[in-house]
Amino acid sequence: QYGAQWVAPTLTGLPEPWRVPLADFLLFFAVMFLTTLMAFLLRKILYPIGFSGPDRLLGGVFGLLRGGVILLVLIFIARAAGFAQSSWWQTSWLGSPQVTTLSQSITAPAVSYWESQHRVKATAVHEPL
Repeated sequence: QYGAQWVAPTLTGLPEPWRVPLADFLLFFAVMFLTTLMAFLLRKILYPIGFSGPDRLLGGVFGLLRGGVILLVLIFIARAAGFAQSSWWQTSWLGSPQVTTLSQSITAPAVSYWESQHRVKATAVHEPL
């Protein structure tokens, strides 16, 4: 379903529960690196042609989208770490219901996949032979 299932088996030196989350993490940054590289190459191709205005506009739009997704992932991680119970978090805009809902909707597919894989492994370990 996701690429982590192909990357996780290559991480043999790590404990089993860490492989899929680390593979997800590595794939996230690999995709971010590749999209940045693609944007750089497109900029180099389009600059001599004279598309600097649309290039800047599209670069700004995609940069804002990427920054927003990164921020929402960091908010999800901070909430999972327990920062949501602190008073400074609750008074911040980061703790607002709208931001929380948006963060959960962005990270829900990855979390549900990880939880389903964790449940499958847990039930496989506890089944009698």
